[in-house]
Amino acid sequence: MKKFCLVSALIILLAAAPLTAFGVDTVVYSMGDINGDGKINALDASVILQHDAKLITLFDEQLNYADVDGDGKVNALDASVILQYDARLIDRFPADPPSDSESTLTADSSSTSNETSLMDNPQKLVTPDDAEWISNRIIQLLNAERAAIGAGPLSTAPKAHVMAMVRAQQLTVYWGHKLPDGRDSCFIYTDYKYNPDSNEFLDVEMTQCAYIPFASSENIAQTVAWKEDTREAIANKIVQQFKGSPGHWNDLMNTRYSGVGVGLFFVDDAPDPNDPEAYLWPYGLYTAIMTMDKTYG
Repeated sequence: MKKFCLVSALIILLAAAPLTAFGVDTVVYSMGDINGDGKINALDASVILQHDAKLITLFDEQLNYADVDGDGKVNALDASVILQYDARLIDRFPADPPSDSESTLTADSSSTSNETSLMDNPQKLVTPDDAEWISNRIIQLLNAERAAIGAGPLSTAPKAHVMAMVRAQQLTVYWGHKLPDGRDSCFIYTDYKYNPDSNEFLDVEMTQCAYIPFASSENIAQTVAWKEDTREAIANKIVQQFKGSPGHWNDLMNTRYSGVGVGLFFVDDAPDPNDPEAYLWPYGLYTAIMTMDKTYG
């Protein structure tokens, strides 16, 4: 049975509306526990996503405990951190006061070297930092290729990045340009209210991407990533894989696009992750690169 490692992906749970958005006086909140049920899990991430999409409004107390990354904002990035916590990829939130030992570990594990491999940490597992580094490096490599043909650079923004992370995770459930519920993949723009200034969102009855009111595209790939691979090698492997497909490459080099979101999702192929030789098994790596004519938020 495959072990799914949630590294750079979010789970859409917008149907799970939090009763605590309307609140009762006896509910007790804590850092990461946004719905006050005494647990920190994907339901709390869902609450934050609904707040970020302006579907609900959180109380001030909820907002204080929802800013788990400590950047002074409550948005999809906080939901991503909660999901990493729920998947036991982290055991503390960035907003928590660090212990002495944690400060040392963070300093030792935050290398930006392109020679860092997926095994260069005590757990010998891919980390959120690895995934973020690879995602950013992919954008750099794409922009170098675009510059060579006179195309402008692609830039990203948190919402575009989160949507790509969601799509990468969804590819493990349904491979193709559709959401797990059967709708075309473009509907993720509607789910996340991608352009907050536009009222031209897709009608819920529509099922085709042809009606999307702005230029966008989605490019997806499956890649094998060995645990001894460096992060630089993985980023280059993904870019070269797309470059080897003329249709995908022409789309990524298209001058009409200036925005991009890159999402990665790693699946550990080791049958038993506790086996001492589990490191010999590769990761199945799912990549989603979403390009659009403009980035918002």
